[in-house]
Amino acid sequence: MKIQVGDYFRNLKLVHRVMLIMNILCSVLFAVIINVASPKLASTEALHNIMKYIIIAIALICYVGSNYYFAKKINLLNNSIFTLAYRLTAYRSASIIRWTLVEMPLIISNILLFITGSYYYIIYIFILLLFFIMYTPSKLQVMSYLNLSPNEQTLLDDDYNEIEG
Repeated sequence: MKIQVGDYFRNLKLVHRVMLIMNILCSVLFAVIINVASPKLASTEALHNIMKYIIIAIALICYVGSNYYFAKKINLLNNSIFTLAYRLTAYRSASIIRWTLVEMPLIISNILLFITGSYYYIIYIFILLLFFIMYTPSKLQVMSYLNLSPNEQTLLDDDYNEIEG
């Protein structure tokens, strides 16, 4: 199977953008809904008092876990016995798992914003969106993370090159 370099990076960025846009739209939608909805119920106050601490723990665990998993996977891929196509595919998989782990507390924060009506969760949503944006893929990042040889880097420089899988 041949992979065209330009298609690979366009698809990788597309997956990231779709996940990011979905989270931004979800956040805006929930904020608008709670702004026009009826006042929150008394029982949501107890939920908010507990979850405002739990969401911090979930976010930290997911952030640390995503970075640990990603670094571990990248270290395995730096071995030159793997083909470039295999390493690029594995990099994409590791990135998607990393983004999903960052996205999980983001979705939970959105749900809590919706349920409790507390704008307190917008702080978490904003911070998690910044982390998500920070993980936007680029060719230079991939080349750096995968520790590509000069020949492999030259292959990635041209979007129309094809890589044997």
